[in-house]
This record gives sequence, structure tokens and C-alpha cells, in this order.
Amino acid sequence: MKGIITVLSAALFAFGIQHNLWALDTSKTLSLGRCLSIAAENNKSVVIAKKAEDIAKRDIDIAYSGYLPRINAGLSHTFLNNEPEGKFGSLAVPQSQKSFNTFQVDIEQNIYDFGATSSRYNYAKTLMELSRVETQKVKNDVSLSVAVTYFDALRAQRFREVAEQEVKQMEGHLRVVQSLFKEGVITRNDLLQAEVRLSDARQRLLSAKDRQQVMRAYLNNLLNLPLNDKRPLSDEPDNITIKDMIIDELTKEAIENRPEVTALRKKIEAERLVIEKEKTRYMPRIYGSLGYEYNENRYMVHQDEWSALFGIKINLYSGGETKASVLKAEAQLSKTEEELKKLKDDIRLETVANYIRLNDAYERIGVTKEAIRQAQENLRINEVRYKERVGIAVEVMDAQSILTTARTNYYNALYDYRTNEAQLLSSVGKNIKDFYR
Repeated sequence: MKGIITVLSAALFAFGIQHNLWALDTSKTLSLGRCLSIAAENNKSVVIAKKAEDIAKRDIDIAYSGYLPRINAGLSHTFLNNEPEGKFGSLAVPQSQKSFNTFQVDIEQNIYDFGATSSRYNYAKTLMELSRVETQKVKNDVSLSVAVTYFDALRAQRFREVAEQEVKQMEGHLRVVQSLFKEGVITRNDLLQAEVRLSDARQRLLSAKDRQQVMRAYLNNLLNLPLNDKRPLSDEPDNITIKDMIIDELTKEAIENRPEVTALRKKIEAERLVIEKEKTRYMPRIYGSLGYEYNENRYMVHQDEWSALFGIKINLYSGGETKASVLKAEAQLSKTEEELKKLKDDIRLETVANYIRLNDAYERIGVTKEAIRQAQENLRINEVRYKERVGIAVEVMDAQSILTTARTNYYNALYDYRTNEAQLLSSVGKNIKDFYR
């Protein structure tokens, strides 16, 4: 029986590890949608933002406590040097013991404070809403960073493939040159040029491999995964279609949906409540209290007393602090309102710029794709000319370099398009995570 329990415990432990560390399963391919899902839960910036929400929730509890009574209790023991006495003519009458206990409890309830407590409570609730909006903004920013880094990692992967193709082409050309050199139909200079060009291509391949590893480490860091996670990334088909978009509608949508705009609007709402709260300092506070006190004193007829109190407090003068606080809150509100206007202008500019970049990248995809076809044909012609001994080696190697450049330009255009697409989605306030499911 003990052995069965041990086996079951081990199985449950293993299942727990597999469940908690599913992201480390190297058999799975990482799509962009999956990366975005992982980042939404694991990214450290998102975790920190959620902690800020928890803090804001506690601030609501603190503000709400102003509606509730304050209950205080105390217990003390007093030691006196002399027994207190009072004079009644020529007589000295004891009034208290030299050593005695005292117990007291009182309850104070705020009855009316002209909106001070409600302003603090509404302010805390508004900050909670602001915290949620800021969390969403952090998620959007992280999603954009993940998408851009994901595409950069794919770009680096493609650059590595281009570098590998260049090395293979240079190796093939070197074999042709070596064969012709053995036949004695070319000079040693052609052979040395081919060897140097191959060496350069291999160096570029090493750099491409290094860049791919670095970009993958950046992506893993955003996902809070081990930096050496090497699961393959899934790429989308190269065929790109661009949708017709009206820039005015995009900018309008951006102003309506961007969490930054919502956050500043919530901040303005909160700062108006701050002004209300500061103005209540001019007003009195009405309160009531109920208390009980017990003094251990054998000379007293009644050793315990109940008391009830109804009072009003008002600050008559504080050196101008209240007025200064109100003016400061009003100045802060004015500043935030100007920040909102500027933010809207910045969002319009950002949306237009990303829209232009997206269309530019789309046009470059078509141009560079045609350039690859032309470069391939140019390389084929020069290789045939060289084998037929009517061309020179430099023309072949230049054609190979031109093809490498054309492929590099194509992948730059392709991933510029995808990056700009994600940036445009972010500009108009779209949830990137929903778009790349």
C-alpha cells in the first residue's frame, strides 16, 4: 500500500510540473498567438501592473473606512507618590487611591463632513478604474513588444537562411573555379578571389547566427521563458494582402480606443474629485461619540461612567494651506487636460505615420520580390557565361552578392510590413492578442 501511495504521489508531482511548466515543452511550435498568450500571463511588467491593481483595491478599503465608526479602548495602571486629598475646611478628605486601574472604551462616528469622506471614496474608486486601464495599456505595450520582437526573430532567421544560401552559392562557384584552375584556363587570381568571397560569406553567416540567437533571447525574456528556449517559431505565408483603410476613420478609432486616452480621462475625473475633497476642508465636521470609563477608586460613589457626545469641528485658519491646496489641485487638473490634448495630437500623428509605413512596406514587397527573380536570372546568365569562358569570375560573384541583397531587401520589406501592421493595430487601440490568435 505504501508503495502505491508513493507512485501516485510521484505521478501527481510530475503532472503538476508538466502543468506549471507547459511553456518549456520543446516539442511545441511557438506561434505569435501563443507567444502573446504566454506574455499576457508571464511577462514581468504585466505581473507588476496587476500588483498595482491590488494596491488600488486596498486604497478603496481604506477610503471606505471613513464611513465606519472608530472604536478605541485603553487599560492603564496609575502609581502616585501621595494619595490625592482635598480640603474641606480643616479636614483633609482622600479623593483617590495611590495606585489604581483605569479602563476606557469609546466609539466615534462621523455624522456629516460635507462630502469629504465621499470624495475620498470616489477618488479611490476612480484610481482603481485608472489602475485597470493602465494594466490594459501595459498588456497592449507588451503585446506590441512581443509582436515586434517575434517578427525581428523571424527576420533574423530568414537572414540566416539567406546567408546559408550565399555560402552554398560561393562554395559552388569555388568548385567551378578550382576545376577551371586545374585545367589551366584561369589564373590563380580568380581562385584567390573566390576563396576570399567565400570567407566573407561565412563570416556573414556567423554574424547572422549570432543575431538570430540574440533576437530569440530577447523574445524569450519578454515571455519570461529560459533564454535558451529553442522551440521553432511558426511563420505566416509570404502572400500579403493589404486592406483599404480610411485614415480619418483610423485616427478617430484610435482616439476612442487607446487606453492612454482613457487613462488620462480617468485621471482628470480623479483630479476633479481631489478639488472637491480639498474644498471640504473649509467646511465643518459633525460627529458623535459614545464612551465608557471605569476608574478603580474606593473613595468614589460611582467608579464607572457612561458618556455621550455630539460635536462639531471646523478649521478656522491654517496659514493659507487649504487655499493653496485647492489652487494646486486646480493647476494639476489644467495640466492634465493639456496633456490629454497633446496625447490626442500625438496619437493622430503616430497613426498616420504607421499607416504610411505600412503602405510603403507593402509596395516594397512587390518591388523586392521582382528584384529576386531578376537577380536569380542575372546569376544564372553569368554562371553560364563563366563556364563557357566568355565571362569573368567577378561578374559571377557580383551577381551572387546582388541576389543576396535582393533576398535581404525582400525579407526586410516583408517583416517591416508585419511589424508596421502590428504597430498600426496598436496605434488604433486594437488588441493585438485578438488579431494574431
